[in-house]
Amino acid sequence: MLPVKTLVGLYKKKDLEKLFNKKKIIIWGVGPIAREMFCCLSGHKIKVKYFIDDRIMEDGHTFLGKEVLNFNKIKELDLKEYFIIVAATEYKKQANLYLETQLNLKKNISYCNWLKIARPHAMINFVKNEGISYKKIYRKIKKELPFISKIEIWFSTNYDYKKINFNDFLIGDQSFLNSFQIKTSQLEIIRKLKSFKNSQIIFHIGDEVGIDKKILDYYDQILEELSKKETIFNNQNLKKNLNLFLYQSKILNEEKISKITKILKIKKITFWMCDPYIMPYDKVLNNLKKYNDIEKLKNIYNYYNFDIQLYLDLSLKSKNKPCLCQRVYPVINNDNTLMHCPLYEEPILNKNAMKSKLMKEINVRSKHTFCQGCQKYGLHRFDLKVLKN
Repeated sequence: MLPVKTLVGLYKKKDLEKLFNKKKIIIWGVGPIAREMFCCLSGHKIKVKYFIDDRIMEDGHTFLGKEVLNFNKIKELDLKEYFIIVAATEYKKQANLYLETQLNLKKNISYCNWLKIARPHAMINFVKNEGISYKKIYRKIKKELPFISKIEIWFSTNYDYKKINFNDFLIGDQSFLNSFQIKTSQLEIIRKLKSFKNSQIIFHIGDEVGIDKKILDYYDQILEELSKKETIFNNQNLKKNLNLFLYQSKILNEEKISKITKILKIKKITFWMCDPYIMPYDKVLNNLKKYNDIEKLKNIYNYYNFDIQLYLDLSLKSKNKPCLCQRVYPVINNDNTLMHCPLYEEPILNKNAMKSKLMKEINVRSKHTFCQGCQKYGLHRFDLKVLKN
């Protein structure tokens, strides 16, 4: 079995300064990854001059207070003075090809991909109500992983938002990005978070954790919210930080999906139509070990809106590729346990996350027997959208 290497990026500011070689920085992209890169670099006093968006034609666009350039503007620059960071997943290959063939730039001399810089971002999973202080977790992570760009905060579907102390999230670090993963059943959380200027809110319409009849109730809730005259989705400040994912499955009512899609377009809300993830992966891995016949697996997961055999065939061809989730680490539950992987419920690496050595835990991951089992069956590359790139 080929080894899977943890993606940890460059460790120190001096490594980045050597890579950039005193050049001005341009970030290609205006999405969540570009925002992460900007926060990460700004937090270490590395200035970004411009952003690039190949979809715009006219001048005057800005992102995070910086001018956004189109292709025509890029060609007007003296590119010997600039270093470009490609902060994208879906069009990474196209961007690399354009930079090399059209602008004659060399990789790691005049440009690089964001994974060369990015540290694994951390995840805090709120699953129970007893909790520990978010600020304490934040300080620990920043101290041990100084080049981390984002902490992602998940609220489980059954979490009681009324018991959340939202003041605990006001860390006062505007160069650092909080990403709040929200489900449709928790609209009140978004109402409370919408004033957080340094936050990115990822709103799931649907429930990727388990596709069952409860998801239909979520769609009813979102339809009700969208139909209101005064809705949280009309808030312009909120829209700037909002990433909306519309999940689908075979059991969903097509009429409801069509209605939601139409309302989102009318309100000019950017959203993505997505296949639901199989989460957690524990059950998939157990079934793969138990059944050799793919037809039995198909029967187990026939309510998902994708071809599980196609997923497995593609992912098994990528055993030599890095794990997609090894840049999402660590996962600290609010019962103070440290989880091995965001896609699995087990194993727990440490019962006391606040006393663990995070870099030590990161280094353990690629050699862990659990990682090897996941890799053997191809689950470490189980995301079609990323596999395409």
